[in-house]
Order: sequence, then C-alpha cells, then structure tokens
Amino acid sequence: MADVEPSPYGDCKFVARVEHIKTLTQAIKAICFNDYGMLQVSEDGLRITVEQGKSIQATLFMPPGAFMEFRVQDFQCFGVKMNVLSECLSLFRIRRLQPADDVQGIRAIP
Repeated sequence: MADVEPSPYGDCKFVARVEHIKTLTQAIKAICFNDYGMLQVSEDGLRITVEQGKSIQATLFMPPGAFMEFRVQDFQCFGVKMNVLSECLSLFRIRRLQPADDVQGIRAIP
C-alpha cells in the first residue's frame, strides 16, 4: 500500500492556487456589475456567474489547467458577494516598487 501524504489543507472542500493573482482579480472585476454572483466549483473547473435582472448574464470560467493546483471534493455551489470576493483576492496582489514610486507619501529606496 502506497504512503499518502496528508493534505496541508485539512478537510477543505475546495483548493485552488494561481501563479499570478492579478489575472484572476481582473477577470472577476470585469464581471462585477451586480452585488452577488454564483460560484460553482467542480472537477471541470471554476465558474462564476453574475446576472442583472433577467436580461444580462456574464460568466467567468477557468478550467483546472489554469491553476497551479486545483482540488475539489464533490460539486460546490454557493452565492458570493462579488465586491467582497474581488477585494479579498486583491489583498494577495504584490506590487513591486520601482525607485520612483510613491506609496502614500513614502518613497521607495532601491
């Protein structure tokens, strides 16, 4: 019987890692025209759908190959507040400072 490594994520229902969070956050911001969206996670990938009324619908689909790591237990579907999701993911963005960049009045020193 082969040894199985314990997951560092415990019993998480969904784990996804991307190399560059900026791409994902920009894609989510592009469909943030309504307060709430439906997030669906399956073995086929991640799908976020936003609707406004019965006339406009936008869907962001990312297959498992778009992620460095993608694991899901069963099918997961839940509502999410889009601006909260966007802001939370934006916290993971790291901006590299250039010598001339000002950040809230503080000059970066090379």
